[in-house]
Amino acid sequence: MLYFREFELEENDQEKIEKRIRDLSKKRHTSLDIVPSSAFAPDDKLFLAIERNDNFTLTRIRYFFGQFLPKIIVRFNKSNLRYYKIRLSLLSSIIFVFICWIILSWGLRFLQTAQSAGDFSILFLTVSMYLFLIMIEIAITKRKLKHLGK
Repeated sequence: MLYFREFELEENDQEKIEKRIRDLSKKRHTSLDIVPSSAFAPDDKLFLAIERNDNFTLTRIRYFFGQFLPKIIVRFNKSNLRYYKIRLSLLSSIIFVFICWIILSWGLRFLQTAQSAGDFSILFLTVSMYLFLIMIEIAITKRKLKHLGK
């Protein structure tokens, strides 16, 4: 999958970050793209995580209203836990590609038939809203990841 953004934690201590990832995560063995990340009651865990030989992959545990946000997957390389990369989950990526495909097909149809641009405002609003939801999820995930440095 395509990781589209890299961030840096404020904490420098690798061992402390690794311990906090393990303490704040529920361990999973299947891909986080297909595992539901919702929960009904809060507990002390903030993330679902998979630990591999060279990296940690995690996603934020989402509660009722968070289920409507696109799912973000975060990857930490064990060689340098201070930096992490984010990407959309498989379903969120499919939705984004589908919306882009609709815009592209609408644009081609508009160029061929010279119809009115009224439909474009609805498509533009849909894309803008989805990008806004992605930005909200990234902000929430970054705020939760700050707990790794505490």
